[in-house]
Formats: sequence, structure tokens, C-alpha cells
Amino acid sequence: MTNIKTVEEEIEKILIEDKRSWVRLFELIREVEIKNLWKPEHKSFTRWIKHLAYEPGVTESLIWKRKKAGEIYSDYQKRAKKKGITVPKIEDVEVSPNNFELVEKISQGNKESKDDLMEKVLRRYIKRSDLLNAWKSVKTIRQNTEGSIIKKIAILKLITLKKKKR
Repeated sequence: MTNIKTVEEEIEKILIEDKRSWVRLFELIREVEIKNLWKPEHKSFTRWIKHLAYEPGVTESLIWKRKKAGEIYSDYQKRAKKKGITVPKIEDVEVSPNNFELVEKISQGNKESKDDLMEKVLRRYIKRSDLLNAWKSVKTIRQNTEGSIIKKIAILKLITLKKKKR
């Protein structure tokens, strides 16, 4: 069985010395969550995250965002596998976790749009600036109307523009 203190030490080292190692951070957090390693010392997983953020002086949101990015990619891997599509292992992905979070926000639960955007992000057809512009458009549209058709058009417009640039 994995020792929680050993895991916490590795996480703390990542948070202090190597913030770019978000994949390893995700893997460690997921291990603690799945194996319930937090239970002996903390009342909840959330309290464990608070504890984790305290020592290295990072925000809890940074840890939650890294966890979410890993979950987004893991879900994408599962959907791709079902479709017979091979995608890189998470350890081999050299994409900012913030890009995965933007893809999630832009697609708003539409798995087809999400997968299309993920593919383009992984192939570097879409840059962070493209994702930020698309997210601004989706937010503006969402504020002005609840029409999901319009949201899909904004997403498809981004995808189509990037296809033309290839």
C-alpha cells in the first residue's frame, strides 16, 4: 500500500520546484482519491486538498485545476479508444492543463465538439490564443442568448477556421 506521507512529499516537491509537472501531480492526486489514502488523517478529500495547498503556499484552485485537466484528458482517451482512435498517453502530452480546461468550457458538454477540439489542441492546430478567443465568444453568446445552436456555431466556426489553415 502506498504511504500518504511519501505521496504528499512528492506532491509538495512538484508544487514547489516543478509546477510544470502537472501530469504527475494529477496521477498522484488520483491515486490518493481512488485508494482513499486521505481518510486516516482528513475528514474529506477536499480537506486533504486544503492541507496539500498549505505547505507549499499554492492555491487550492491550482491543485483542483490540475486534477480537472487530467480528468478531462482521461475521459477523452476513453472516448477515443471506444472509437478506435489512438491518442498519446497522458505522460507524453505536452499541452498546458489550461488548454484542456478551455476546451471543456468551450464545448460545454458537447462531446463531439470537445473531442474535435482536443484533437486539434494535441496536434497543435489550435493555440491557446485561439481557445481564449473562442471562449470569449461562447461567453458573450451565452450572456446574450440561451440558444445552444448559436453556441455550437461559434465552436464550429473555430474548428472550421483551423481546418482551412492546415
